[in-house]
Amino acid sequence: MPTTAAASTTSRCPARGAHILTRDARSAVYWFPRRGREGYEEASAVYACTRGHRAVPLREVLGYGDNAGPCTENGGCLRGNWRQTIALTGAMLAYETDSGEPTKYSICDCERWGITVVDLSTGRVVHRAPTGPHHGDVEPHGFPSDATPDHGDLYVGVGPAEQVVVEQNGSVAWIAWNFVSWLEAFRAGREHEPHSYELRVIDQAGEQLITSGPTLDPHALALHGSRLEYDMRSSTVLQ
Repeated sequence: MPTTAAASTTSRCPARGAHILTRDARSAVYWFPRRGREGYEEASAVYACTRGHRAVPLREVLGYGDNAGPCTENGGCLRGNWRQTIALTGAMLAYETDSGEPTKYSICDCERWGITVVDLSTGRVVHRAPTGPHHGDVEPHGFPSDATPDHGDLYVGVGPAEQVVVEQNGSVAWIAWNFVSWLEAFRAGREHEPHSYELRVIDQAGEQLITSGPTLDPHALALHGSRLEYDMRSSTVLQ
């Protein structure tokens, strides 16, 4: 049987002294802020919790690129649009992950973009998937492959998520920028091709692509109960 102190620590959500990143009535995502040597706000780690259960560390939400969001003491940062890519509904947490993909090359363009859903009442990962089906290098048709270390690349997922929403049952939807298709166009000389986006859903029926294209608004995804709403810039669509 846990002691009173242990039970109190376990059930406190968020922990005392935490800085709240986002929360709803039951759950929260937070960190512990401190001041670095140059006076900038830093944090020891990022955690998520739901009332009555132990907190879960969220190491995957941190990246090491051009991020405009808060940064932790050990150097990882939240992406600038973290408010759109970390979603809480009850005990369900969904978030985008963005990390370098391991490679045998010392120099390469390598990236792994994914979506993870965690049940904070158990700590169990409900879903973990790339933002799209791409897994491999990127070469336009007719472009000669260069296997030298300077030109190796490897991408998992189609690109970074722009917005994520989640239901209490763990169903998740997200809009991702199709970076892979943009890169293919760029390397084929189509530098001015507009950005294209994909809306994908994982639910009881599995993963499915709902819609895609340059007219999909990457920041207009909304969940009303179990009804998904998105914007094709010229009209609002209900799913």
